[in-house]
Amino acid sequence: MDTLLSNDDLALEQHCAKVLEQEWPISEAIRTLGPDGSGHDDRLHRMLASAGWIGFSSPAEFGGGGMGLVELGLVYRAAGYRLLPASFYASVHAALLIDCLATREQASALLPPLLDGSSLACVASAEPHASDTPALWHTAARRTSTGWSLSGHKYFVPFAGISQTVLIVCAIRDAWENPGWGVFAVPQDKLQPRLQSTFGGEKFYELSLKDVELGEDALLGGQDAIAITLSAFADIQESAACLQIMEMIGGIQAVLDRTTEYVKERIVFGKPVGANQAPQHMLANIFITLAGARVAALRALSMKAKGQDVSRALPLAKLAVGKLYTDATISAHQLWGSMGYARETGLYLWSERAKVTDATFGSRHYHRQALLKQLAF
Repeated sequence: MDTLLSNDDLALEQHCAKVLEQEWPISEAIRTLGPDGSGHDDRLHRMLASAGWIGFSSPAEFGGGGMGLVELGLVYRAAGYRLLPASFYASVHAALLIDCLATREQASALLPPLLDGSSLACVASAEPHASDTPALWHTAARRTSTGWSLSGHKYFVPFAGISQTVLIVCAIRDAWENPGWGVFAVPQDKLQPRLQSTFGGEKFYELSLKDVELGEDALLGGQDAIAITLSAFADIQESAACLQIMEMIGGIQAVLDRTTEYVKERIVFGKPVGANQAPQHMLANIFITLAGARVAALRALSMKAKGQDVSRALPLAKLAVGKLYTDATISAHQLWGSMGYARETGLYLWSERAKVTDATFGSRHYHRQALLKQLAF
């Protein structure tokens, strides 16, 4: 079955969990991800890079581990459990896109500093009026005598303010060539990222592009990639969505475990909160639903890793896991009461992450419409 993990897979996830338990206690997550935090920890990021996590599935010749998507998904699940800073996911997403499209020369320049943790990268695709529908994106690149000129707007770009490289996805409008799509590697010094006000303080930025001049080699894959870039980007988005779902599964498990421990210890009217049937039923519902969501997530990830069509499996998994993550955090807050909002508990951080991950890589509405289309409704 697509949802069975080998002993090696389980050992890998246990190793990742142990490393993060030692290197990333909840106190560090609260400090970094809380209201006053930067959202990124350079020490942790470099440690994860040196352990090979950022380049887990990248080619070995560029410093990557050459592992598969399923193994990377298990890293994501462990990361979600420990609330790893989202800058890690942004860099992995960028690495996947570079792996897919870049020429050998481009990969040699972009991947090594990204994989060793000395630089950060992110992907800019969403626009104000359309997050997930390329046909509605207006940002465009036009050829110049020295290369390319980019104009348009990108919203919700993760960590663009501290990323040395931003991969911008846009249409190519060129009177001398057939129109197509391109991904451009843009250095940060050519951009002016503006921090957006978002739920939970997530570090998303807005990019306003006006005649940003780039060299010919900024286009990943060169001229030959123009015709295939959009389909390649869609493929990477599916992989990234499958990975994020695994992160969400880890987050749900963390919420369930922490809440279970809390209701065992919290004494009200002389007995633990967990001794009452209502809290037991709430936690049992999360546990049972999580078992099914875990199967859906692993199935979508495994199918994607094998190159199979996930046009049904992915929306099903994202819908199920997105709803459960949000519902689980709501139930957890009901059981924790006001302590769930106390900074030292950190529970609110999982609640905020649940809302963000539910909306990124396709909202519930987006995946519901995709699923209905597949079912011909």
